[in-house]
Amino acid sequence: MGLDISSERSLCCDKAKLMLDEAMLRSYDGRGAKIADHYTMCHEFMEFCRNEQTAGREPYGTWMWLVPPFSSSATALYQEPLRDEAFKPAYRHQKAAWEQA
Repeated sequence: MGLDISSERSLCCDKAKLMLDEAMLRSYDGRGAKIADHYTMCHEFMEFCRNEQTAGREPYGTWMWLVPPFSSSATALYQEPLRDEAFKPAYRHQKAAWEQA
């Protein structure tokens, strides 16, 4: 990849991750397969939020699950205030019925 790995200050790990992400996206595109990048997903989630608010519903979400770890501050969601709330009744993971006491 031709990266300077002599120091972490060269940001070699960040550059390698970006190059791998680019290669993966090109690979999918080259085969006609569909995969979304983090910028597109953030814009689509923002559109979902606008649609929910227009319909009179408040969208909820866990910020750390919605904002991507790479280039997070460059995405549309980075400074969006999201309310993280759990509602009941809800579908939740539970032990199999035969494992319960």
